[in-house]
Amino acid sequence: MGYQVPLLFTGPARVMLKVESNIGMENNWLSAGVFAQLLYGLPGDPKYRTERLYLDEAFFVLDGGGYPYYLEFWAVRWLSDYFLEVWAQLPN
Repeated sequence: MGYQVPLLFTGPARVMLKVESNIGMENNWLSAGVFAQLLYGLPGDPKYRTERLYLDEAFFVLDGGGYPYYLEFWAVRWLSDYFLEVWAQLPN
């Protein structure tokens, strides 16, 4: 199970995710983990889309197709001191 980002989206959003780690930088590691966009309110299992994240910034345009969604982040197991920053811009 990942860390659930405490943001609920009900429409399209532009999202910036930034992952930092002192241990990762000291060891020249690149991989930070995986983030998932999880749609809920659908019959059966929740639908999700995953993307690999690196120790850097990543930009995504998300659309729930009319369903609300939230984000989860699963850090790689060797990254114990990560800092996750999330910025979201919703359309006007």
